[in-house]
Amino acid sequence: MKLSATIVAFFLSGYFLTAAPEVTVKISPESVRIGDVIDCHISSIHPKGSRLNLPEIEDGKKIIIKERNVSEQNADNEQVQSDYHYQLYSLEVGSHILSTNEITYVDAEGNIEKFLFPEQTIEVVTVLSDTNQFAYDIKEPVKLSARVPKWAWMSALVCLAILALFLLNKRFVRRRPDKEIPLPVIPAHIKAQQALQELKDKRCYENNEVEYYYVKLSLIVRTYLEDRFNLMAPEMTTEEFIRETANDSRLSPTHRDSTSNFLEQSDLVKFAQMRPGQNEMEAAMESAVNLVNETTPELEETSS
Repeated sequence: MKLSATIVAFFLSGYFLTAAPEVTVKISPESVRIGDVIDCHISSIHPKGSRLNLPEIEDGKKIIIKERNVSEQNADNEQVQSDYHYQLYSLEVGSHILSTNEITYVDAEGNIEKFLFPEQTIEVVTVLSDTNQFAYDIKEPVKLSARVPKWAWMSALVCLAILALFLLNKRFVRRRPDKEIPLPVIPAHIKAQQALQELKDKRCYENNEVEYYYVKLSLIVRTYLEDRFNLMAPEMTTEEFIRETANDSRLSPTHRDSTSNFLEQSDLVKFAQMRPGQNEMEAAMESAVNLVNETTPELEETSS
């Protein structure tokens, strides 16, 4: 178990000493090439009624999350085991630390304790071949005959004649193609409004589909920003979006701040296991609908 780490901490609550949960992190393999999949498994056993909030482990192009799965099962009558399985990859060569942030532990009484995430390093090596490998000498050039056989000339002339006849026949018998009718382009705000209404009709809060709801809502907003303002929002992390739009005049400060707050809330749901209630989910939907309605282009802008 080369790349595993365990944090065990204790904190005082009144006059009793309560043990914080044990957190185990495993990464495999420890050295990869750009684009290779890295398996990261984080496991924790903690008392029932408590919860564990992991920090953000994605870091630009250094560490990218491809897939994330969370499961929970009873360890015994008083404890549960939470398992977080990530599939990661990297697009940057070097030695990258998985996370330098803190793990937040909240016990059943609401007491909060924070611990440093166990330092894990991912080594990403270049995909280029080893330059120290043995290089073979260049072979001598092959000497060609100076005289081309007569049969080769004749074969070439026959092929050219056949090709010329084929092109002439195709030109004179070719039927003029019908003029293609271009498909109508659906405006960005119409697509976004339709997608938001479809998501609203699913009533995810009644089916306890909180994470699906925020993932879908975030994708609709990001796609709308790309189509409407040519912002590469689907490819940006929330931090990159805030940085890129800080001095961008395409979004007003009000819309920029509301969008940033909305994306940050979506990240908390996806990565920090936050579970908003129905009122908060409806407020997030209303924020997305207002963003689309308030940035809908004027009639003159649409017709141009």
